[in-house]
Amino acid sequence: IMHKATTADPFTMMSLVSAQFLVLMGLAIYLVSRLFVDTLGRNMAAVIFTILGGSSFGYLLWLPRCLIGDNRGWGEISGSLAQIQKGVIGTTSFINNAGGVAWIVAKYMHSNPMVIASVLFMLLVYFVLRYVEDRRGSWLALSFVSLTGALLFHAISGIAFMVISAPAVFVVWLMKRRSPDFGSFRPVLALYAVFFLATIVSLPYLYPIIGQRSEVQSMQQGGGILAMMGSPVRRAAAIGMSCLVFIPLAIPSVASLARKRSPKNLFFLAMTAFLLLYTLFGPGTYHMMRKFYFYAFVLVAIMGSWTIPAVMKRFWTSLPKKLLLVFLMA
Repeated sequence: IMHKATTADPFTMMSLVSAQFLVLMGLAIYLVSRLFVDTLGRNMAAVIFTILGGSSFGYLLWLPRCLIGDNRGWGEISGSLAQIQKGVIGTTSFINNAGGVAWIVAKYMHSNPMVIASVLFMLLVYFVLRYVEDRRGSWLALSFVSLTGALLFHAISGIAFMVISAPAVFVVWLMKRRSPDFGSFRPVLALYAVFFLATIVSLPYLYPIIGQRSEVQSMQQGGGILAMMGSPVRRAAAIGMSCLVFIPLAIPSVASLARKRSPKNLFFLAMTAFLLLYTLFGPGTYHMMRKFYFYAFVLVAIMGSWTIPAVMKRFWTSLPKKLLLVFLMA
């Protein structure tokens, strides 16, 4: 509609529309991060490095490529620049090749329901974390609205959240059932009720989608869903490549959250763990599992980004360490 109302290129109009949702995604990441760390630097690191995917320095490797190999000099530079294409498909493909699922910006190069649903997913994470923290009914209401929106805009986003958070909140109750801050089973039942009501409200829209099994059936004919998606080892390699930088960086953050053992910390850790487990062993189509990979990366990257300011401060003392830091981030 906006393209027909103006003379601008469709890709430009879609980028302008998606830019506002990218900002909202950054704001949602900041809200989630702020629940666990209280310094502005660490929170901004979570926003910046999660959105850039840790691959933002990868293009700096173009310069060394121009100095070694069979193709050198301006020929190599012009060849690399020629890979940048105009248009939605070309630009998205170029960015995906550079950063894979770890480059969130690629998700926002074209306007589609996944763009909005990913923002609702992160807001849902924030609202449920707040509910687990203080059990206020207002957070449940906001969770219901966000979950319904995620199911309606992109069903996989809402389904992914329910798949990982339903067992996560049960694990929190098991670990804290004898403590006064989360001893009752009522918060668990209340959250399950929100999941049920949001699904019922969205069912008239979801039912026709669930009935479309052509893609699943075609994949089953090719050897089964799990065979099409690959073995757990190949899945681990896929998610490992996306989170290669952030997995080691997240280890201190995971240890810190586990030591405090608050319901909020335990829920966030359990939710991330169940999401990673589903990406390794859960059934699903190729397009479905890419969404799980994406959300797994986001949660891991948030925890890993909290360590980056301290790492940069430690390494930013000499030129060799600066170059090593740039290489590791690339």
